[in-house]
Amino acid sequence: MPIEVKDQNQQLDTDGIQTLLGTFEVGTGRQWKFPHPSQGDGRVGKLTVSEYRQLTVAGANQNLAMHVTFQIPTLTIPSLATVRRDRKTNVTVTLKNLHLTARPLNSQLTISADGASIIQSQVSIHRGGRNDWSHIGDAERQDRLAEALGLNFGAAALVAINAALADYDEDYLAVLDPLVVERIERKIKDRLVVPSVAVSVQDDTKLDSLPVTITVTKENW
Repeated sequence: MPIEVKDQNQQLDTDGIQTLLGTFEVGTGRQWKFPHPSQGDGRVGKLTVSEYRQLTVAGANQNLAMHVTFQIPTLTIPSLATVRRDRKTNVTVTLKNLHLTARPLNSQLTISADGASIIQSQVSIHRGGRNDWSHIGDAERQDRLAEALGLNFGAAALVAINAALADYDEDYLAVLDPLVVERIERKIKDRLVVPSVAVSVQDDTKLDSLPVTITVTKENW
């Protein structure tokens, strides 16, 4: 469902972001789907989470579930007066904290059904563009994750987990980063409605013929 430029600036909340963006997919080859409405797994809004993808861990009794998460703290649509003044519709967006999360599949299914909890967070690991997977160097977290996967504690379990995560490294996030931004920009341009009214009494140029531009600010990205 589209959103229309109105007389006042619009600072979209989660409902507004869901209305504007709807469901979208990001990736080349391996697509991440961000669904709206959510079917229990994944969501779109100020907190945006993809549906999970399963990764096989050698020797484990269950797979890892991985998803992509980021935040949209602000998404602002200008007023009609601003569009007339600037002769463009410039939407401003803040994107924050793009990262990957992996956890045992059973834990992910529990979160999908019942919501997040401290117990599930204790076996969840994360990777952003500037940090390694959060289990590296954290012996207690490694042991909890290994136990949840049915692996024996120690170096062999770490090797198996790292092997499953090997494709999802700094280079992968460097590729994913601009794809997320590009997809958000495209969805906004496709689904934002600018009224077909004159720019001014003296100028019969229509507002909907003016360019739509997106200004993206990335934080902790």
